[in-house]
Order: sequence, then structure tokens, then C-alpha cells
Amino acid sequence: MKLTKYILLLPVFLFLLSCQKADEQIAKADALLAEIDPKRLENGIYLIIPNAGCGGCISDAENVFSQYKHKKELKAIFTAFTSKKGLKIHLAELFYSQNVIIDDGNLVSKKQLLTIYPVALWIENRKVTQVKHFSPQEADTHHQVITYLQK
Repeated sequence: MKLTKYILLLPVFLFLLSCQKADEQIAKADALLAEIDPKRLENGIYLIIPNAGCGGCISDAENVFSQYKHKKELKAIFTAFTSKKGLKIHLAELFYSQNVIIDDGNLVSKKQLLTIYPVALWIENRKVTQVKHFSPQEADTHHQVITYLQK
């Protein structure tokens, strides 16, 4: 009987735990943007793109940024690179875009937001409202970002 009670409570506990993790990620992302971008977007999306990790996922995020770089609602934060010169060569003209933020101080890592996957931060009224990854587990992130940018 007791075991059944605990089994029934397990989904509730897992739901609460996942909400807490999401809130924690949002708080970390807000703290990161406060430090890294004094001209924070009013509304839009930040793409945090690591130098290494899931190669296909990183290419996917870079392609989205390259395709929509002209949108004022989009900024990219490039992080965890080994060489600024190498990053400049890799990004070519994108390196000098107004929408690019170079994370020289590895703030993304210090704020514990660095993963092997690119991260999309949704902004509303200068606050982070969602944190999603370009990953196999969140395969719809790519589509959601493009849909938002096509408005």
C-alpha cells in the first residue's frame, strides 16, 4: 500500500523538480545577460553557441544565426572558444556583426549555462522567459526559433 502511494507521488515530485530546474536556468540566464550585454534585447532570442560539442547542433544554430542575422530580435553569444583568431576566421564577416557577442571571459561557463548544445534564450520585456537547447532531446527548438524570427 505504501509503495503504491509513493509511486503515485513520483510524477508530482518529478514535475516540481523539473520546474525548479527551469526556474534556476532562467535565473542564471538573466544574470548572464546582465553582465554580458548592457544593450539587452527588449524582446527576442539570444543564441548561445559553444565552440565545441554536438557538431550538427552547433552547425544548426550557426546556420539559423547566419540566415537571420539581419533581424534586430536576434543576437548570438559565441563562447568556449580556444582562440579568438580562430573564431574570427570561422565566423568571417559575422564576427563584426552588431548582433554578435564574443564571450571573452567565459561568462557562460561561469554562470553554469555551458553545455555541448547551443542554447536559445527567449526574451520578453528584457527578461528571460524560456531556455531551450538545440539538441536531439529538444528537436523542435530549431523550428520554434525560426517561426519566431519569421514574424
